[in-house]
Amino acid sequence: MKRKYVLVNPFWKALATLVDIGFLFRQPPSSFLEHPEFKGKPEVKKIALLILDHLGDVVFTTPAVHNLRKAYLDAEITVFVGPWAKDIYLYNPNVDKVEVFQASWFSRSGKGEGLFGLVWQLKQGNFDLGVDFRGDLRHIVAMWLAGIPLRLGYGVTGGGFLLSVMPDYPFEKHAVEKHLALIEALGVEITQRSLEIFIPPKAKEKVEQLLKKFDFKGGFVIIHPGAGSQAKKWPLKNFVQVGKKLREEGFLIVVTGSQEEKEEAQNLAENIGSSAVSLAGELSLAELIALIAKARLFIAGDTGPLHLASALGTPFVAVYSGTNLPELWGPWQGDYFLLRREVDCAPCGKKLCSDKKCLTMINPAGVTEKAMILVRKQES
Repeated sequence: MKRKYVLVNPFWKALATLVDIGFLFRQPPSSFLEHPEFKGKPEVKKIALLILDHLGDVVFTTPAVHNLRKAYLDAEITVFVGPWAKDIYLYNPNVDKVEVFQASWFSRSGKGEGLFGLVWQLKQGNFDLGVDFRGDLRHIVAMWLAGIPLRLGYGVTGGGFLLSVMPDYPFEKHAVEKHLALIEALGVEITQRSLEIFIPPKAKEKVEQLLKKFDFKGGFVIIHPGAGSQAKKWPLKNFVQVGKKLREEGFLIVVTGSQEEKEEAQNLAENIGSSAVSLAGELSLAELIALIAKARLFIAGDTGPLHLASALGTPFVAVYSGTNLPELWGPWQGDYFLLRREVDCAPCGKKLCSDKKCLTMINPAGVTEKAMILVRKQES
């Protein structure tokens, strides 16, 4: 039987199936080439892109947006993003406007606006075309209720019959390829597959001034210990060991993180010792991007900033848990090592895990070894 949903929970899968009774009355075409009204690339003046996801997921959409802009040079493209990711598109020349919407279903704090807040915000734009990169039932319903006449997306959580066009979801492909396949349904030619991050001059200047405060000659390495969930976090003591070894090699160690991770990052820097500083909670996203761009190396777990390093061309070591599959959600490009241990329970999709054996099996010495290989590669 052909797989239809990305949902794992039996309740939500049953609900999506119930919602999709609408397919009995309407089956959207898989591309605008097959659309009875257009039979090719539709002419639109205003495009809304729903990219309300977490940071790494937003970075993965940048190649698709680049190609979309090339195909629609005269259209006004507006991106809807969460506040945590607005700097990814605020300085991106491929979009005209950035609308911030904190969806409660993506906010890790649980705070944010609900479905009708999104509907209202979409209504104000009078868009001709709406594109949902997530394949989220709430986004599909919001585009429909907002009266956007052309709606493109994946129906993998239900509600696909509300779309104008719904291509087949490429389950086995990386997230970047999924996004590219979506806009191909618009008749867009794919000429670029690389991630893109643009750094504003003010952020570069701020980072330059910040780095002048620190006495270091051999460059600096960033350690980012945080992750989107407890199940993805490598033990802090392991990061300490890696930091100490790299400090002995003459590197300044810069620990980064969010405002909520400030105390943890400060403890990590203090345990590493001299030549280690914490900048957690002190940088905007644009400034963090500028900092990563100047680093010799980036070390982290499965977290959004890791994909910033990937996009910026900064070498990195990724310590991955077994919560998901790296071939679908892992780094897309760059010079890197990804360390991951195969365990029977992977991929589990868990946010909490009692033993995290997939991570505890990855030892600090192995991470340090890979880090030094990347450093020496730069020197050769």
